[in-house]
Amino acid sequence: PPPAARTLPMAFGALLVAWVLAGIAFAIVQEGDQEFGDLVGSEVFAVSLPMSLTFAFAALLIAAPGGDPIRALRLRGVRLSRVGIGFAAGVATQLALIPLYIPILWVFDGDVGAVAQDLTSQFANSELWLFVLWVIVLAPISEELFYRGLVQGSLERSMRAAYAVPIAALIFGGIHFQLLQLPGLFFYGLVAGIFLVRYNQLSVSIAVHVGFNATGVFEL
Repeated sequence: PPPAARTLPMAFGALLVAWVLAGIAFAIVQEGDQEFGDLVGSEVFAVSLPMSLTFAFAALLIAAPGGDPIRALRLRGVRLSRVGIGFAAGVATQLALIPLYIPILWVFDGDVGAVAQDLTSQFANSELWLFVLWVIVLAPISEELFYRGLVQGSLERSMRAAYAVPIAALIFGGIHFQLLQLPGLFFYGLVAGIFLVRYNQLSVSIAVHVGFNATGVFEL
């Protein structure tokens, strides 16, 4: 992608567009004074879908204006063996959060899994396939295209990877606006970013994300 000075303003603009579209979708499915937590699973999916699609299309449009976005986002050269390594790393990263959060929860009172549990409870048994599609397919692909392919890629054009990876991870964690989950999201972002640098293939960091999310769903 172009250097960060050119790319990041457009990326944050795309974030705003994604939030606006999600807000419009919420206004469409909302009934009366419903809050987000009152929506059923299919409605939650309908609200989240515009954001995921915006992330993906924005990454493809911004990454290589007039050029090859597939190459710019490091989408070429998928190798199943490396994808398997990425998936295993994602599983291990999710499991590593268990001991990581022990001292954090000693200091801060709260349930780190409460947000995910509440979200899962909004999906009835007949809608669980939508939850799986969202959490294990759409979110990993769209978020890795945006945060690792576009944001981290542009930062790597402007500075050493040793700085680009944690900055992209911090942006990824911070955008979720969940203080208690921030250390875990940042840790995940570091792992996904390191694997992208190591293998130079976005498919590997997508696999890390899939393994991470799938293990989180299993833990619920």
